[in-house]
Amino acid sequence: MQDVVDLAEAYDRTKQARLQHDRESKKLHEIETALKKHIIELLKEKNMTAAGCATVILTLGRKPQARAGDWDEIHRYIIEHDAWDLVQRRLSEDAVRERMLDGPIPGVTIEWLDTLSESRAKLRGLNDE
Repeated sequence: MQDVVDLAEAYDRTKQARLQHDRESKKLHEIETALKKHIIELLKEKNMTAAGCATVILTLGRKPQARAGDWDEIHRYIIEHDAWDLVQRRLSEDAVRERMLDGPIPGVTIEWLDTLSESRAKLRGLNDE
């Protein structure tokens, strides 16, 4: 019986530690998101495409994101063209991209999202030969 008690205690300690880490991680993610948004705003404001420090280079980019502008038109298109691959809970980006090669899709609008990519910067002097 003691084995089960020990396992229950270990389980509870582990779960509580994980939950604490999850709470901390959520707070860090919120801070990271706010910093990312602020960096994007500053880069755009200063007409810059990249910035960085000794450990990271951040590059401003843009990518298209399909949005449903008129669901009635999209629904008609899906039925007429048997295009169910376009939808999930949102438009399938890959399917929209492919189908738009043949022309516009009624009811679909393209919005451009700001992106921030990250690449690790090499520390000077380390591993240089």
